[in-house]
Amino acid sequence: MRGLNLEIARKKILKDVEEIKKSAAFVMELSRDDRIVFINENHNPGLNAIAVIGPIKGFSGVVDKAVVSASQQVEKALLTEIGIGATYPYRRAIRLKRKEGEPHEIFRRGKWFDLSPEQYQSVAPVIFRIIELLAYKKVINWEWGQYSDKKFVYSFLRKYFVKRRKMQDRWARPRIAERGVRFSVSVKDRYSLSDVYWAELVLNHDMKDRVNRLVNSIDLRLNTDSHEYKGRKDFCKLKRAKDVRDSLSDSRLEKHLLIEVVRLLRQRRQFFWMDIADMIGWDGSEPEEKKLVKTVLLDPNSRLSDIRLKITTGLDAGKDHIVFEVFPRDFRKEK
Repeated sequence: MRGLNLEIARKKILKDVEEIKKSAAFVMELSRDDRIVFINENHNPGLNAIAVIGPIKGFSGVVDKAVVSASQQVEKALLTEIGIGATYPYRRAIRLKRKEGEPHEIFRRGKWFDLSPEQYQSVAPVIFRIIELLAYKKVINWEWGQYSDKKFVYSFLRKYFVKRRKMQDRWARPRIAERGVRFSVSVKDRYSLSDVYWAELVLNHDMKDRVNRLVNSIDLRLNTDSHEYKGRKDFCKLKRAKDVRDSLSDSRLEKHLLIEVVRLLRQRRQFFWMDIADMIGWDGSEPEEKKLVKTVLLDPNSRLSDIRLKITTGLDAGKDHIVFEVFPRDFRKEK
């Protein structure tokens, strides 16, 4: 921010807190001992977001000296924000519900502060529970969907390899389209980011099955050619190379999941795993997503409660946020 000085920084911190408390769909406030003081649900929100305010206990990367000085003069600040639907965290937004005299826009909030590990452990279970409930309330009202009497069914074209005939075949079968609700988190909110990637990799069993099926399919196809390969022609000219490329493209998996496919092929000692790595543009180094999963805080299950999600816009998109889609469980069964 240009022209930032102590007074401007202090006013900006206070203004962000005031705007969030007035406009955000959900606001949580923390005390100095990291307890949730209150949770407020705004039934007519101006900003479709979940936000946490509280005492400042950490900074988000390198911040201006004026912000550091101003942080000592305020009791609380905006610590984290999660976007709901088309709202992205900390971004400027058009006010959803505008009262008379209110400005039409909500200006960008400063991402200067981080939750401490203790603060995050306190609020994360509540945040992810709210996320699941919001997704469920929206999905349950859809005319077409997995919880309605009119399930949206589409024809799914499945490709498979017939080893005996040494060829790829395909067949169509009906499948119920599963749709979820999208949320977004800033790439600067590292604890939330780690939990989201961990949840996709560990808790999304459908995604794990998709990855394993793709690994099995590629491994089976290439094993029929490995004994014929003498190094006289490029991998891309092999009979099955085009099938592999098509399978990777048709899978519509994010790049970090395609890297997981190649990693599993390497574990199986698949002869062509390096060629497939070149095909997806992976140099063999550990991806940032995998590093994030390794840095997840202790006991993620207690925070995430078996949430099922998939990442639709990941770190490789180069944006200041990631987007993930939540598939809610049927809460009617829990009653």
